[in-house]
Amino acid sequence: MPRFQADEIRALEVSILRHLGASQEHAELVVDMLIEASLVGHDSHGVHYITRYADRIKRGIIDKKAIPEITKETVGTAIVDGHWGFGQVTAKRAMEVAIEKAGRVGVGAVGCIHCNHIGRLGAYTSMAAEKGMVGLMVVNVVHPTVQPFGGASRVLGSNPISVAAPAGNSNPFLLDFATSAVAEGKIGWAAMKGEKIPMGWIVDHEGHDTNDPLDFSLPNGSVDESEGSGRMLSFGGRDSHKAYALSLLMEVLAGILPGAGSTADKDHHLYENGVLAIVLNIQILTGLGEFAQRMDSLIQRVHKEPVRAAFQYHHIQVPGEFETANHEKRLKEGIDIPETPWKQILQLAEELGIDHDFGPLRS
Repeated sequence: MPRFQADEIRALEVSILRHLGASQEHAELVVDMLIEASLVGHDSHGVHYITRYADRIKRGIIDKKAIPEITKETVGTAIVDGHWGFGQVTAKRAMEVAIEKAGRVGVGAVGCIHCNHIGRLGAYTSMAAEKGMVGLMVVNVVHPTVQPFGGASRVLGSNPISVAAPAGNSNPFLLDFATSAVAEGKIGWAAMKGEKIPMGWIVDHEGHDTNDPLDFSLPNGSVDESEGSGRMLSFGGRDSHKAYALSLLMEVLAGILPGAGSTADKDHHLYENGVLAIVLNIQILTGLGEFAQRMDSLIQRVHKEPVRAAFQYHHIQVPGEFETANHEKRLKEGIDIPETPWKQILQLAEELGIDHDFGPLRS
């Protein structure tokens, strides 16, 4: 696969969004979020998403000029209306407001409405951890792709959750996962690479287990227009009800509670992300020093436990360590992009009349 340094990709993708009419500030924010996702190892939410956002701008799904607006507010809560702008801009604003409120009153809870795809949740909850607070974010994805427990049709979205918390000498705790068996984008990513996927991620349109990502998505790796094809399973597989219950909870907290709506609403926006961000001020609740010390003790305890012989790591992993290791490695060595999405990025740049120095594909 072609490999590029983060700053190379950044310059090209910022230029793409600027040519499409985005402001410099919004273009840089969106691209930085995509690059960060690739750096930490979540390629499904990474730099290739620029072509999907470009398509949505052209189709009027993303309003490139929209500015998030606080429409309801109390001392500890708020609703942010994204006005269908870039989801990253809306979600970042929501987390900033939640952090500010938690700093003053101990807790901040902020919901988002009219919000497009926000990308990787861990980027937002980490903002709270960096401020010495606990950050939580839940999302409902109204585009149904997941079959419910006992069901045989698409009813729910991938509906992810993320929680981040600081530690002392250890890396921050960072939980970030979909309630589906895998993030939806990982299926499209496998399709673009021409790879099979693990059994248990999806079923085909008849409900049979399959490891072919094309049984779920279109040949170009898109999952936007694949209604009526395969279905994703909840994590834990078709015989587990727990992730399905969590997914419904995301509908309640991120969709219905803020007023963004749920997958059951007949007039829902196909690309909306309902968002709820909650931030807890550790200093007010426990004291940051004591919290950090206890976090270190917990992480050290987990690390000291023996691992089974076949385990791929030398110690038991704490959520967030995978991302930290990948970030260090990829920042130094570069980001791999499969040939198909890279060609799509270059084709988009050429369509917009953007000069670039990449030339033919290189690996």
